[in-house]
Amino acid sequence: MTRFKCNEENCDKKFFQNSHLIQHKRIHSGEKSFVCHYNDCNKSFKQSTTLFAHNRRCHLNIRKYKCNSNDCEKQFYNNFQLTEHMNAIHLHIKPFKCTQIGCNQSFAVKQRLSKHLKSKH
Repeated sequence: MTRFKCNEENCDKKFFQNSHLIQHKRIHSGEKSFVCHYNDCNKSFKQSTTLFAHNRRCHLNIRKYKCNSNDCEKQFYNNFQLTEHMNAIHLHIKPFKCTQIGCNQSFAVKQRLSKHLKSKH
């Protein structure tokens, strides 16, 4: 039984725990109460887990996903980044193709295709 309901207009979200409702309400308010104080970074986040991930990625440089391809020493923050790297660099898989007539460009990462479309077409 859900006990905690969001009271924002047009929002029907319900939660089992009040802490989850409080966290959800930050979506509506835009509140970012978790601030990074590392070397005066001062970036703010809605969730403590996002701040924690930011610190690991940006300040502590913890990369636990290692490429196991020969002579490649690349390391990544998450498995998704490693998979993108493997597909693009080592397997040459580029499934995201430009749809513009006369353009034969293809990309391993969807974001790169989007950037290409904005800058070239």
